[in-house]
Amino acid sequence: MSRMYNVLMLLVGIISVCGNAFSADSVSGPPAATSMVKLLSNLDSFDGKNVEVFGYLVLHGMPQLYLTKDHADGIDRLSSIPVVFDGFHELWPSSCLGKYVRIRGSFRRVDAFSLGLRDIKSVYVPDEERFCYSMQVD
Repeated sequence: MSRMYNVLMLLVGIISVCGNAFSADSVSGPPAATSMVKLLSNLDSFDGKNVEVFGYLVLHGMPQLYLTKDHADGIDRLSSIPVVFDGFHELWPSSCLGKYVRIRGSFRRVDAFSLGLRDIKSVYVPDEERFCYSMQVD
């Protein structure tokens, strides 16, 4: 009886770990509009959520969304969030770089050590009143 209970608990543990792994990749719901300050100071509370955030976008090795242009010029990584265009690295819209933008996407793990913006839906440049990137949705 004890052995069967241990096997059952092991299976329940494996299923819950696998379920969490799959749910981390599926983000749903409308984007929560938030500020970079709230996002940077509460990273874990936004993990797995769709967000809309405003910041200064530059390419420092990989695209980074900074709190301000001054933070970007100083390469202040503590004031930035990585932006990952999953599967679109070669299509990165250069017309978005070096500008203040509003990005919609999901906020989740980029790697084992950091969270970032992924599954980008749109990048809007308010000063130019145009989208420099927008995913077509059927």
